[in-house]
Amino acid sequence: MMAVAFADYCAFLSWVFWVQLYFQNYKMYTPLGSVVRFVPAFVSGILCNAFVGLMAARISVVWILGIGTLSTATACLLFALIIPNVTYWAFAFPAIYIGVLGADFVFSAGTLFIAKYALPHEQSVAGALFNTMVQLGTALGVTVSTVVYNSVAEKVVPEGKDTIVLYRAAQWTAFGFGIIGMLFSFTLTSFHTDSKHNSDHHHCCCVPRCWSCRWSRTGKARSGPKRTCTQGQG
Repeated sequence: MMAVAFADYCAFLSWVFWVQLYFQNYKMYTPLGSVVRFVPAFVSGILCNAFVGLMAARISVVWILGIGTLSTATACLLFALIIPNVTYWAFAFPAIYIGVLGADFVFSAGTLFIAKYALPHEQSVAGALFNTMVQLGTALGVTVSTVVYNSVAEKVVPEGKDTIVLYRAAQWTAFGFGIIGMLFSFTLTSFHTDSKHNSDHHHCCCVPRCWSCRWSRTGKARSGPKRTCTQGQG
């Protein structure tokens, strides 16, 4: 989960950063004009958080994370392929609308995932680590994409070529981070399956309330009469 959050926020914050510069420095929109074009992200973000709140208990976290990271990667891809002289609705609008799915799905589902699988006395530490990985991803993604942007600029600017290739290169970098995040999200499939198996068939080994388990999660022997565990039988 930490790796998914790290890679997805590398992609998302890089994408937002370079889209803003593309609008203001390449398309020469005013700051207000750029903000107006990001309004679909605001609407999509509200809907995403409402969706996770309603459906998190009914849909596997793997699918939520997979769809979210794929959406962010797709948004980066659309801006990596963007044609500057086409209408806003062709590339920019769909990219801005779906681009926030990754950030909202990963953060919302990720915090719920940690709250479920972390031990009660470790949840605060797990949450802190999760937020740390998000912030590290924010910093690293923008840094790496800036290095790529500057490397391409050294070749393109002296030759007088169209600077759109600089923004495309940065977005291709963000797209790579998004794909890595999506691949990481599907590695949670085995963990999710194993956890469900343990919960269904070996519940007595995880929950201290079962007296047939002589050891609790803390490793201390339990007192009381030994009883036959019927969890997972039948």
